[in-house]
Amino acid sequence: MASANVQGPSNPLAKVLILGNHEHISMRMIDEFREVGYDGKYSATVESAIEVVAAGHFDALIIGGGVTDANASESRERGQGTTP
Repeated sequence: MASANVQGPSNPLAKVLILGNHEHISMRMIDEFREVGYDGKYSATVESAIEVVAAGHFDALIIGGGVTDANASESRERGQGTTP
């Protein structure tokens, strides 16, 4: 019988959204997160990241390489308006 405190896909320690241009790197990071009890999603654009955040809760946003300062600022500003 599984313990109620076991972390897994349906009960992650935290949920992370990765915004970046390199999907293969982001997916490898998400796989590593899942191995230790976290969950994550990947988004390639600011617009899709905003849609993903609007549809669910995330504990952290990781902005990867290739994302410009302007895109990062836009994501922060628009994302704050969509989180509870």
